[in-house]
Amino acid sequence: PFLSCGNTTVRGKNKAWNDFDIKPSVYNWNIALEKQRIFEKCESNARIKYEKKVTKDLKYNSRAFFSYLRSRNKVKEVVTNLVKPNGSRTTNDHDTAECFADAFSSVFVEEPQGPLPEACYNNGNVEPCNDIVISFSDVYDELKKLDVYKSFGPDKVHPKLLKALADNEDFVRTLTLLYGKCAKEAKIPEKWKEAHIIAL
Repeated sequence: PFLSCGNTTVRGKNKAWNDFDIKPSVYNWNIALEKQRIFEKCESNARIKYEKKVTKDLKYNSRAFFSYLRSRNKVKEVVTNLVKPNGSRTTNDHDTAECFADAFSSVFVEEPQGPLPEACYNNGNVEPCNDIVISFSDVYDELKKLDVYKSFGPDKVHPKLLKALADNEDFVRTLTLLYGKCAKEAKIPEKWKEAHIIAL
């Protein structure tokens, strides 16, 4: 409902990403990131401006305020009937809730309270993986399979950039050597163990 950025800003952002897709380079990557940042800032400012206007006019025009609130509500109020494991469908809210509970509980593993058993820390009997071979084509294929619409992790390297670099033989060869060394020494860098954890 709020007035978003002008067409010029949107077109500039889309053109910058298209230029990067056609000719991946550090220059085009930086331009695309800058255009994306400008677009997001513009959208944020437009949203804030609209929200101020709606709240200011609340006393005289409450319809706009409540219409905006409804548009921001992304939660579904009703869940339709679900298919149970036996093939039948749920007929009421209680059955639907039970079906959800069963589905969620099926993916969790029951673990004992307290510290892990001592056997978990004892890796003396674990056979080393000496037969792992990571080839150039394996790394290339994995890079090409990356989903460019996912966000980057703690390393701040976007999947779109990694996928574009898959066509650079030196980059793929370097990654292949790095992964091979990790497999051979059975160690990975500490930085690779970091992750963004978001509670749902």
